[in-house]
Amino acid sequence: MARRIGPSYGADPNRVVLAGHSLGASISLVYAARYGAALDGLCLFNPVSEATGFTAWLGKLYYRIGSWLPAPAARFWLCSKPAVYLADAFVIVTKDKARRRWILDMDYENYRNASVRAMTEAFLSYFDTSFASLAAEVDVPTLVVAGTRDGIAPVDAVTALRQRIADSELVVEPGAGHLFPAEDPGRASELLTDFLRRVPPGNSTLSGTPNVDFG
Repeated sequence: MARRIGPSYGADPNRVVLAGHSLGASISLVYAARYGAALDGLCLFNPVSEATGFTAWLGKLYYRIGSWLPAPAARFWLCSKPAVYLADAFVIVTKDKARRRWILDMDYENYRNASVRAMTEAFLSYFDTSFASLAAEVDVPTLVVAGTRDGIAPVDAVTALRQRIADSELVVEPGAGHLFPAEDPGRASELLTDFLRRVPPGNSTLSGTPNVDFG
């Protein structure tokens, strides 16, 4: 998910900080590279910048099969409750049973209402997009957040991406997985709020108290 973050009052609505997680972070990065003049800052949680290795190959095969199936079969293959729960089992790291159940239910609801074609094209786009080149084009203050237990956006890959962004900082969260903002929304909100408060005054028209909502 990508989200525009602004203050509760008194800001120019045309000036924003863009925050995104996972695919949303990748989309936010592309937007910042192309339209950075419209932004005051960028925050990337668990950005997926590489599609290599066994996990990526398995994911590509999974979505490729979905793209080959007839529409009803593809929806079951990608969006059924067993499919969503199995996929989430690989990325959820929290031991909080209530939080795990909330994430599973939320993801299932999102997948149930999603376009299968959009999901498939979005995932496969990872293999055709040069995120490293795009990162080098970003010229706004940027916060990049990674988790030590994230197998989809591992620390090494996120660190390499961050090094391509001139005005950026990296926060590595010990024990955090790929769903860090959903599993620990309090800590994610704290990091983002602190970043918003530190956006240089000369670069931002933001004023007042930041709005931060991770659910």
